[in-house]
Parts: sequence; structure tokens; C-alpha cells
Amino acid sequence: KIPYRVEKINMRCYGDKPASFQRLQPSGAIPVARIDGTVYNQSNDIIYTLEQLFQDGEHKAMLPAQTDTNRRMKAQALLKLERTLFSAWMYWLTGSERSRGNFINVLKEVEEELSMSDGDFFLGN
Repeated sequence: KIPYRVEKINMRCYGDKPASFQRLQPSGAIPVARIDGTVYNQSNDIIYTLEQLFQDGEHKAMLPAQTDTNRRMKAQALLKLERTLFSAWMYWLTGSERSRGNFINVLKEVEEELSMSDGDFFLGN
């Protein structure tokens, strides 16, 4: 296991964030991780950093090996799709009903990617 501590912070649409969080992440965006004293404020940066720090054989890799160029590029495209999905969901949640159509279109992209997988997950089992 990777040692961690969770601090729950409101999403912007649910209320104000504590001043201590605002100092850590002035934009107020989540997620945020402090790893060995460095603050990371993007999901992918957090994933890549953890992947680098915990390559000890005890921890299952979250990403394909760097030597597997094709799967690594596919993983990067899927991580981008995840960010697109989150953004579309957030715009629909906090915006107008018009955003619903975009969210549904992104969900269709997600379904298409999953249907091309040879397992239960985007990159297979």
C-alpha cells in the first residue's frame, strides 16, 4: 500500500474551501496531492509521480510500461478522455441544461472505448 491521508474538500459548486486549502491550491481546483513536499494539482501529474516513486515490485503499475509505447500512448489518450468526461460532467452539473448534450456525447465516446477493450477496463484486464 502507498501511505496516504485524505482531506475532504468541497467542490466549488458545493461551497467555499478552507483557507488552508486555498493557500495550497490558489485556484481551488481539485484534486491536489502533496507528495514529498511537492504539490501536484492535476490528476495525471499525481498518477505519473506515484508511478515513478513506487516502482518497487510491491505496487501494481497504474500505467503500461514506458517500453510499451503503443499501450502507453493509448493510456495517455484515455487519461485525456477522463479529463474531458469530468469537465463535461462538471459543466452540466454547474451550468445549463444545454451542457447535458455534450456530456452525453462524451459518455458515448467512453462507451465506444470500453467496447473496444478486451476486458472490463479500458486497457483490458
